[in-house]
Amino acid sequence: MSCQNFRENHTDCTECSQNPIINASENKSKYSLNNPHRREVCKISVDGCLVAEPQSKQCDYLFLSCNTSLAFFIELKGKDLTHAIQQLDKSIDNLSPNLEEFAINARVVLSKIQTPDLRTSKYKKFVTKINRLGGTFKHKNKILTETLD
Repeated sequence: MSCQNFRENHTDCTECSQNPIINASENKSKYSLNNPHRREVCKISVDGCLVAEPQSKQCDYLFLSCNTSLAFFIELKGKDLTHAIQQLDKSIDNLSPNLEEFAINARVVLSKIQTPDLRTSKYKKFVTKINRLGGTFKHKNKILTETLD
């Protein structure tokens, strides 16, 4: 599935732009994607919009950069990193078959400081999965900012 498909088939959930900064914020957490080359990026609301099943907890947003074939699954959370990883994992399983040409990246921004146990098997398995999908996993407290090259 391409950005064009999301724009046409999910207009109520998708906002595409070439803005120099694309933001998502919730729960006192903020994710910012700097876009200095003004590439088209589609910001897609996943939980409750693209995936509207109330029982199926998904990640909050999916950012697609079609020019660079990068997908960023974003979860903005209070303090539970393990639960955020579960939501990201479920969303990636659900949507990545439609994003075969994209490198899959996962991002978590926590609003409260939590000292995660990075040795848990769930954490390690998730990082391995993201690496296998050609992407990276990052998590940070309060604000996570990165630049789209």
